[in-house]
Amino acid sequence: MAVGVELLEVRAGDLVESIAEKVWAFPHLKRGDLLRIVAVDADGIVSYEMVAPYLRHADRLETFTPTAAVKWMREKPFWVTGVLNDRLTNEARGILVNALKTGEPLAVTVEKLVAAFEPYRGNPNVLKDGEPPSPHRLETIVRTNTTDAYNQGRIKTFIRPDMMPFLDGIMYSCILDTRTTPVCKFLGTQGGRSMTRGFIFKPDDPELASLTPPNHFSCRSIVVPIVVGTPFDPKEFITPAEIEHARSLADARFLEQEQHDMRGAMGIEGFQVGLFRIVERNGGPVL
Repeated sequence: MAVGVELLEVRAGDLVESIAEKVWAFPHLKRGDLLRIVAVDADGIVSYEMVAPYLRHADRLETFTPTAAVKWMREKPFWVTGVLNDRLTNEARGILVNALKTGEPLAVTVEKLVAAFEPYRGNPNVLKDGEPPSPHRLETIVRTNTTDAYNQGRIKTFIRPDMMPFLDGIMYSCILDTRTTPVCKFLGTQGGRSMTRGFIFKPDDPELASLTPPNHFSCRSIVVPIVVGTPFDPKEFITPAEIEHARSLADARFLEQEQHDMRGAMGIEGFQVGLFRIVERNGGPVL
C-alpha cells in the first residue's frame, strides 16, 4: 500500500485531471464505475479508497478544459456563410475555441462574435452584401459547432485504448420537448419504444460517424457511454434498417447547407479534399 500512497502523491495532479476528463466524457457515470476506471488508470496500484478523496477537488473539475473537444474545434473544416475573409473566419473560430476552453455562457460568446463582425459592416470585400450575420444566426452557429465539438471530443475519449475495456456501447441521447426534431426523437427514443433511452451503437460501428449529433441546426443531442455492467438489451443496438430510416429523417437542408458552404469556402478541389478529411477522420479508428 505504501507504493500506492507514494504513486498517488507523485501523480496527484495527473489523477485529478484524469478524473475531471472522465467526469466530462462520461456525464452519467456512476461513482463506483468512475473510481474503478481511475484506479485502473493509475496502473492498478491505487485502490478505490485512495482515489475517492480526489473526487472532492471541485475547483479543478470546474475549470477542466475538454481538450479533445477543443482540438476538434481547432482542426475541423470551419466557415461562416457570407464571410469572404479568412482572417475573420479564423477569428470567429478562435472565439468558439475559447468558449469551449472556458465554458463561457452562450450569450457571452454571441456578443463576442457580434463585436468581431460589426467593424466589417458595409464592407462587401469581407462580408457578402456587407451585412454581418444576425445575432440569432450567430447563436445557431455557436450551438451547432459546440454540439459537434463536444460530441466528437467525447467519442474520441470513449474509444481510447485505455477506455474501451469499460465501454459496451454509445447511446444517442436527446432532449424531448416541442423543439425536438424527428431525427433526434427517433434516435433518442429507439423509434418511440423508449422515452428514457436512445438507440445504442457498438463502439466500433462505422455508422456512428454519420449520425453523431448535430444532425440539424442548433441540435442539442449528445452521445452517452454505456459502461460495462450497465444493464441493457442487445436489441437496443441500432440496426442497418433503422440507420437508413434515421438518415431519411435528418435535416436535408442542414446537410446540403454544410456541403454548399464548404464548396463555396474551399472551391471544388478544396471541397473534395475537405470531404475526404472528414470521412477519414470520422470513419477511421482514431478521430
